[in-house]
Amino acid sequence: MINIFPILFFIFLNLSYFYILKYFNFKEIKGIGFFISLIPLIPFYINFDIQNFEYYFIFYAIIASSLIYFLDDLFGLNPFIRILIQFISGFIILMFFFNLDYFLKYYLLISILLGFWNIFLTNVINFNDGNDGNVGSLILSLSICLLFYNFSNEINNYIIFYLFLFIIIFLFFNFYLTKFYFGDSGCFAFSMLINYLLIIECIINRNYSFLIFLFPLIFLSIDVIYVILYRIAKGQDLLKRNYLHLYQLIQIRYGGYYYLLINIFMPIILVIINYLLFLFYFDNLYYLFLINFIILTILYFMFKYFLKL
Repeated sequence: MINIFPILFFIFLNLSYFYILKYFNFKEIKGIGFFISLIPLIPFYINFDIQNFEYYFIFYAIIASSLIYFLDDLFGLNPFIRILIQFISGFIILMFFFNLDYFLKYYLLISILLGFWNIFLTNVINFNDGNDGNVGSLILSLSICLLFYNFSNEINNYIIFYLFLFIIIFLFFNFYLTKFYFGDSGCFAFSMLINYLLIIECIINRNYSFLIFLFPLIFLSIDVIYVILYRIAKGQDLLKRNYLHLYQLIQIRYGGYYYLLINIFMPIILVIINYLLFLFYFDNLYYLFLINFIILTILYFMFKYFLKL
């Protein structure tokens, strides 16, 4: 049975956050996504049958680091401070898993790689943020896919389910309230949750099939890499806002909400196809990743060519 408390809580949270910031004359209502960092704590307060969870304290670390980003959403921080927080977060997450014998000797290397990965992932998600449902539809599609994933513990199932509920409610306000944004803190908190699940499933439990559910991020990553290289070639300032991403070009040229179709349908289709390939044909995820990267790169430039973007 669905507990009604989270639904009412998320509705109240979105509404109260909107009116509080409006009361203090904030021009843009951004940063509501920060509150997804609180989602992992909900199961502990409303599902009392849950057994003791070994890594619960990592959620408090995610909240603490996301809180700094939340302040950035409200008052603004130096971009380099934000990047530093994203990088350090790689160490923050992995420090909780240092007791693994096979992991200790690679701790520094994996932490550095995860730090750079978190910078990249946070910004891939952040580039999709807006008051048009774009980042919400992306996270909604990913969470729908993850609802069907067999997690190694019940806590993670609860996290994805409550994330799914939160995003549905957020999308309603995101569409119908002017200048209502997920925020940098929300993108950061979501990437931290993804990294936490990545470590639990792939490093701790060695269940590498979880990576298939992250394959939809390949397409968005290709877009980000292309735009970064394009802007470097043009000598543009990478810290300044741009409108060169695929969904922005589609929005500018064709209007409407056609650009949302990529984030709504692509993740679900990709996950289904790749999971079937993994089960019945490819048992090597490296080859599957490489095939996806090549095909999605071709598809990306086909979009740009045929849509004249």
